[in-house]
Amino acid sequence: MSIHALLSNTLLNCRGALINRVIAAFQPVLKLDAKVHKEAKPVEIPKGPKKPLSSYFQFLVETRPILLKQHPDWKQMQVVKQIALNWRNMDTTLKEKYEERYRKDHAVYEEEHTKYLSSLTAEQLDALEKLKADKRVRRNKRVIRKLWRDTGKPKRPLTNFGYFIKEKRELPENRGDTLGNVLNKYKEAWTKLPEEAKQKYTNMFKADQERYNAEIEKWEAKMVNEGQRKIVRKDSQIESSPKKPHHK
Repeated sequence: MSIHALLSNTLLNCRGALINRVIAAFQPVLKLDAKVHKEAKPVEIPKGPKKPLSSYFQFLVETRPILLKQHPDWKQMQVVKQIALNWRNMDTTLKEKYEERYRKDHAVYEEEHTKYLSSLTAEQLDALEKLKADKRVRRNKRVIRKLWRDTGKPKRPLTNFGYFIKEKRELPENRGDTLGNVLNKYKEAWTKLPEEAKQKYTNMFKADQERYNAEIEKWEAKMVNEGQRKIVRKDSQIESSPKKPHHK
């Protein structure tokens, strides 16, 4: 074997040994990372039995197609109102048939639901409870936001950057464009805008912030007096902190 060939084989062997040592050194880290990744994987929860429709919704499902066929020009709200009226005026004997059907369906559901829960692991049960809790939180947020709209909660002010983007969206070349596109188009321009030029938008923000502070104080006092304390900032879980102007 030539000297060059011998040197090449030696280098390859050394390189291979070095690579193996590096892999061996990082093996515990790789295993730990794989373990962490595996533990972070969300728990799979099999689908459980569906709750049965209530007696009223069973009646709605049955009669809605009939009403739509009889009144094809009716809007959905008209159909629903008529179904609700028919349900209220329904003969007690006929209504009892729907109630009895629901009781039977619910008894079957309860039995299937008990079997379903007993088939889950402790980990799956914990994940299921967390999922239910998250749904309750989201539902409560939707309820509170609806109350905000219905009671005329004052709108929060835009930030200085928000006023900058609002001004750009009103330009003829940007009308009809999406907010996301306008943001991407001008976000770099905002960062390069001199502070003295940004002051115009900061002043707009400050003026609107004063308006908001005055209006929100009156609105919150009114809500407390009307027994709606849960939707004011002090008790609401989804009210964010006051906005601050952008400085970047």
